[in-house]
This record gives sequence, structure tokens and C-alpha cells, in this order.
Amino acid sequence: MTIQNWSKSIILVDLPLEPKMFDELDVVARTIRERHDCNIVLDFSGIDIITGPGIARIVILYNLLIEYKYSMVLCNVSRKIKNIFTSNKLNCLKFADGRSTALASLQKTG
Repeated sequence: MTIQNWSKSIILVDLPLEPKMFDELDVVARTIRERHDCNIVLDFSGIDIITGPGIARIVILYNLLIEYKYSMVLCNVSRKIKNIFTSNKLNCLKFADGRSTALASLQKTG
């Protein structure tokens, strides 16, 4: 599984390629609904394309986390995928260049 409890309050997800990505993001959503107490880092290191269903699942995660007052950071996102998020008006998403930067930003906030 590519989902790890990195710390007590941070879940780290090494995203697999679609369609496995969908299942992983659904598991993360269930975890958020059960726990109500975690920040999420989505690592896009192995991802070079994302489709509508993947984007939709990320928006669901984002909205769940906002509801519970937690955060999500996307890291190692290629310029191509960032442009997809931007063109879909998802400027609310937080990005970090690397995993350590993403984790550090969440440790500071909670």
C-alpha cells in the first residue's frame, strides 16, 4: 500500500498511476472521514498525467479536510499537472517542490 501514517497527524500518500490512484484516494477519503484529525501529503513523483476522475477525488479530499480544519499539500507535481489544476481553477490547492518541504509545512501548522 502506498498510504503511510508518517506521523500522528500526517498521512503520506505515494500516488500510483490511474486507475489504482482512484482506489488509493478513496481509501484516504474514508480514513479522513473516520479519523477527522489528519493532514495529507499527496506525492505525485510517479504521476505524469491525471484525468477528471483523479481530479474529482482530490477535490473531495480537499473539501473533507477543509470541513475538519486540516490541510493537504501536493508535492513533486509536474508543471503539466499543475497546469491542469490551474486550468480547472483549483488555485486553492497547496503545492510543495518536494516531500520534505510538504511534510515540514504541515508539521508547522499542526
